[in-house]
Amino acid sequence: MDFNRAPDEEERLKALRRERFSNTEGEQRFKRMVDERAKRRQKLAEQGSIDNQSSLTEARKIIGTCTLMCPVFEREERELKKSLALQEVHPGTRQADPAKTVKTFHRSAAGNEEPLPEDLRTPDTLIYTLDYLVNSVIAQDQTLQSCHG
Repeated sequence: MDFNRAPDEEERLKALRRERFSNTEGEQRFKRMVDERAKRRQKLAEQGSIDNQSSLTEARKIIGTCTLMCPVFEREERELKKSLALQEVHPGTRQADPAKTVKTFHRSAAGNEEPLPEDLRTPDTLIYTLDYLVNSVIAQDQTLQSCHG
């Protein structure tokens, strides 16, 4: 116990820690999503829609089906891991705002699973996302405007 803190402050911090590390509804939902993704990945591999190959010459073209700026699975994962940017959450909360959440860049690396079609955005969605970033996010960033305007 920190003797420099008031007892109320100590209890508040304990409550925050409990909330942060508790098995929440969001965690349970995310675990279900992980299980569902594994089943979906297996089914798509059996259908030949995605590869189990590691050779580029044998790789299949994957067509993205995501029409959101950030796929649902990634949004849930980032909300659970508290890795959303301030601009991506509903004001005053830690909950993702689907209208503002944008897929993060992930460098491809050996050992990473191949993305599912629902993880890849459609061309129209990519254009919409770029338009949103340029005309809404960057245009409203006063710091960026003062440095580069």
